[in-house]
Amino acid sequence: MKAKLNNRYYYFLINKELYKKLKFQVHANNTIHQKGKYHIKLDIAAYFIHLICHKSLQRKDKLKNGYVNLKAEYLKKYHANYTVYFKFLEKIELVESTRSYRPKHYSKGYRIKHELDCSDFDCYEVKDFSFRKKLTKLNLKRMQTADKTTYHLTKWLNIDHLSIDYDNAIQYLKNYKGLPKQKQIRKFAVEIIRTGLIDYSREGRDNRLHSILTHLPKDMRKFIKTSNNEELMALDIKSSQPYLFAALLKLIFIDKDLIKIEGLYKLIKDKNIRQRVSSIISIMIHKNLEYTDILEISEFINLVETKDIYNYISSNFTEKLKYEIETPIGIGDYFYCKNVKKNKYKHFDNLRDYSKAIMLEYLYCSPSKKRKRRQKEIRNMFPALVNEIIDLFKSKYKEDFAILLQNIEAGLILDIITKNISLIDKNIQLYTIHDSIVTLSKHEEIVLSEIKNIYLNFFDWLPKIKSEVWV
Repeated sequence: MKAKLNNRYYYFLINKELYKKLKFQVHANNTIHQKGKYHIKLDIAAYFIHLICHKSLQRKDKLKNGYVNLKAEYLKKYHANYTVYFKFLEKIELVESTRSYRPKHYSKGYRIKHELDCSDFDCYEVKDFSFRKKLTKLNLKRMQTADKTTYHLTKWLNIDHLSIDYDNAIQYLKNYKGLPKQKQIRKFAVEIIRTGLIDYSREGRDNRLHSILTHLPKDMRKFIKTSNNEELMALDIKSSQPYLFAALLKLIFIDKDLIKIEGLYKLIKDKNIRQRVSSIISIMIHKNLEYTDILEISEFINLVETKDIYNYISSNFTEKLKYEIETPIGIGDYFYCKNVKKNKYKHFDNLRDYSKAIMLEYLYCSPSKKRKRRQKEIRNMFPALVNEIIDLFKSKYKEDFAILLQNIEAGLILDIITKNISLIDKNIQLYTIHDSIVTLSKHEEIVLSEIKNIYLNFFDWLPKIKSEVWV
């Protein structure tokens, strides 16, 4: 059951049991409201249920008790009176919500009220022509935007090249011990790949390519298959964000290489951010530092280059902090959740995973924000000058530094490395998961060689690269 428009098929997934209940309730509602504001179109109501499931998958690591935040301005793209539909879905107890406020934007958190059975999904064909046209237009626009710059990658993101070992994936999920909502996310991902509902986008300020593979939980990757059932593997840039920061410090303060720095500017998508970053780096590169300052920066670069930065951090925590965060089942602490503007408890399996989270917090959090003990400790582990440089990058807009590193990473992997590989051989199957390149095992040598060539060309030293077979 697929709806075709503009030579593209468009359909979405919905749970059969939910759809059965929805169809009955829509009919009952429309018997009373035959026309007007409260008349409900089945296609639109069904799509909003799908949208909650789909966004839950995309934001798998940022959910609050299974709720996914949807901004009003986003929902209005699909229907001007979207609130009528969501109130209706809540009234018939298929969806539940929680209020959330974000700066300049009103949003609510939504979740499906019932646990969904993966084996009971169906492809839903949109019958309403106007709504089908709107959905197709919005979906195609996102995909076409990505195609313009990354067709060498997006051409592989379809059912002709990507599939899933469905039976074994379902068997694995039957024994899954995680939270019900996390299990539900995995089930939905399996169905998306099985039915070929694979879309992608490259619209965000991070300039990354987002697809079902970037949303797929790691434990489900072993079930991904190619059309020829060949073995997939990933080449992962370890500690990518700390590495890029250290490499940037090297170019600015040690090498003072204006040509290479200019090359990095070109990878920043947003013109305003590019100008702000350029202005800050220009100040830095012309600053005369003391010998001790250069030594401190060199020591930090050496730390990132020669050691596992996350193990280094975890091994230098004070006993007082470790006592506060250690629990009988692992590590736990409160982290700020920007979707709900509150601190939320987060669990980690080990100290290294916790260290990774606070390293990213160190790189991205506001420099003026009141620092918790963990941030004070990590800042004490690094030279004062390094702390000052990070604060300077975030002095006007705290997001600038995160976007800078993400844009450099995306530019190198999406626009240079993988594009070069596809020019060498257009038949080499390539996928990306932000700081990882996924390919067939037989192509590992070619991909690894190009990663090394580009990173050496830009930074004169290599990041640590981890090879992992998806089995």
